[in-house]
Amino acid sequence: MENGLALVTGANGFIGSHLVRELERSGYKVRGFVLEGTSTKSLIGTNCETFYGDITRRETLESAMKDVSLVFHLAGLVSDYGLTEDFLMINVHGTANVLAAAIEHRVKRFVFVSSIAVHPYGFTCGNENMPFSNENNGYIQSKIEAEIMVRGVNGHAIQTTVVRPGLVVFGPGECLPFLELVRALEKGRFAYIRKGEMVMSTSYVKNLVYGLRLAAESENGVGEVFLIADKNLRWRDFIEMICSRLDIKPPRVSVPFKLAYGIAFLEESLWRMLQIKNPPTLTRYRISAAGKSTEVSIEKARRFIGYEPEIGLDEALYHTFTWYEAQKSK
Repeated sequence: MENGLALVTGANGFIGSHLVRELERSGYKVRGFVLEGTSTKSLIGTNCETFYGDITRRETLESAMKDVSLVFHLAGLVSDYGLTEDFLMINVHGTANVLAAAIEHRVKRFVFVSSIAVHPYGFTCGNENMPFSNENNGYIQSKIEAEIMVRGVNGHAIQTTVVRPGLVVFGPGECLPFLELVRALEKGRFAYIRKGEMVMSTSYVKNLVYGLRLAAESENGVGEVFLIADKNLRWRDFIEMICSRLDIKPPRVSVPFKLAYGIAFLEESLWRMLQIKNPPTLTRYRISAAGKSTEVSIEKARRFIGYEPEIGLDEALYHTFTWYEAQKSK
């Protein structure tokens, strides 16, 4: 695919802003579609042409989509807790709007960023053919429905590709889930589940956006799903690496999975009864992520699109915490 005009929805988000820079380095002209009223501070220093709108309102997408040859759809509601109807409205209906606008404007390739959460947690050496999760979770179900829709239209006036990042996405920038983990460690408010022995997968953001570009450019990516990750390791090992960077002692406390899951269930029930919108301290999604293995294989991405992580974990953490310490000193 010749480098042309690419549209990134959610361009001002953590992954989106890194993707904009990756595309510009590779010779693309880039447009960013961002939610009305949100900051574009993360795009300072780029040449990204910004369009404001809302993916749940189809008409706001029209001007941004004109003359675009490649769409990366990242915009969505990402949370481990919330109302199912909100997830469906934004992640399913919103994706349908972006997809329909792309087809109408004759976009060649549509890349949808999904989630590893579409799989039932508790797998080792997982691949793209694993079954979908049946968890009663609005976020998970919305990503599954959106994936099915995107994959279903491949070859019908547009080419589509789906990418599922590893469990822990991190890097320099406002990656809130990772920053919450770091701050919990700094405050001594972190406990292992199952002694931290479960294996998980990381996706350093610069490796991830490199993989997204390869998936979009390769003809072998048409109609395919790819897991894009860079490292499988135990939670304990990852946490100890972070603590080393922070120069703090690693946690010693471990909580049994069933106990933590039960507490999360009770918290969620209380939050729903009190109609509290913000997520509780513990959620079943969060406990499952830490208490079940999510080890993935990137063999398909290697074979189909030539993906290989360019930056190792030590270097990735170095860059991440160099940024983090700089922010703390401001």
